[in-house]
Amino acid sequence: MHYLFVGYYVDEMTFELILKEKINNMSVARQKFEYNLIRGLHAQLGENIDFISYVPTNGRLQIPTQSYIENAKVKHLPIEKSSARSAILAGKIFEQYLLDICKKSQDGLRVIMYAVNPIFEHYLVKYKKKYNIKFVTICSEVPELRRYGNSFFSKIKKRVFTWFNEQFDGYVFFSAEMKNVVRYKSKRTMVLEGIAPEIRKKPTSGKKNIIMYAGGLAADNKIPFLLECCKEIPEICEVWICGVGSDEDTIRALASQDSRIKYFGRVNNKEVLEMEEKAKILINFRSPAEELTKYSFPSKILEYIASGSLVLSTKLLGIPEEYFEYIVPVDQADKEKVKKAIIHNLQLKDEQYIEYCEAAQEFIGKKNYYLQSKKIVDFVNSIM
Repeated sequence: MHYLFVGYYVDEMTFELILKEKINNMSVARQKFEYNLIRGLHAQLGENIDFISYVPTNGRLQIPTQSYIENAKVKHLPIEKSSARSAILAGKIFEQYLLDICKKSQDGLRVIMYAVNPIFEHYLVKYKKKYNIKFVTICSEVPELRRYGNSFFSKIKKRVFTWFNEQFDGYVFFSAEMKNVVRYKSKRTMVLEGIAPEIRKKPTSGKKNIIMYAGGLAADNKIPFLLECCKEIPEICEVWICGVGSDEDTIRALASQDSRIKYFGRVNNKEVLEMEEKAKILINFRSPAEELTKYSFPSKILEYIASGSLVLSTKLLGIPEEYFEYIVPVDQADKEKVKKAIIHNLQLKDEQYIEYCEAAQEFIGKKNYYLQSKKIVDFVNSIM
């Protein structure tokens, strides 16, 4: 049996250039997940798996033909943004690549695809029966629930992505709630929240009372409300906010009113990790009322825990209950409860603080790249 992984991974230098050139708002969380998944899949399957990725470009950026993660080679297919010709060409290249693999694999092909990629998935559907192809998706979001615009093109895009998402033989969901989407009930599913970072920083005592949030600044993350709460807590030394989004101007205005609030805008991942290690409390403040939060797991939770800092989070349906033995739940709807939770944890004795953080790190150690990827391989092999 041969396997193929289809994703979006590209080397870090190219990834940063794509963001800098504003070609595509590629997800840092997705990039990290794919990096660790590719490592794990290669460790499980060795030479029996190939890796290929779609990389957005503007036509001027030089995209490498391939990159390596340890000994795993990832072939890159660049597609120029908003160019139908480039997309069609990449699709045809993928078709030939797929046929070459299928002809070598007499027992069929098993494909793992990150999210939905209609340009490539079209050919998996086309040759599914002829070459005994079974394909599953790492379903990080349900396409029909994603935020699309109101234009005619956006509505068509939503329908196309939803249709292709329904063609998979199996689904690796990031949230158990995803299984309640009716269309998937007859298909094989499994839940895997994410992959924990391999490097975990040792929790330390004596940290300054720094609160930090890193992530999107969309309205449903309620960061202005968080800052209003923090302004009323004199025990806080500083509040660090990293990220971009629709609430940027409001956050800048709040920062101008309180010198303890530091807004850093978009920060590269290496710096974010260093800042998370220095902060005393890291906060995930997404609104539980948002429909989308049922169907996604906030991957920053795993990153936060790995930093060695204490984590506070709203109780989202996408976060399994077992996590709240190791992270502190916070009620976003009540300012006094938010303030009380922050103050209580700022005042923890050093030994309590370290014990809490160490227990959380031990918990996520069971969700490392090797064990999580093994679960996916076992799941794929179970689909006949």
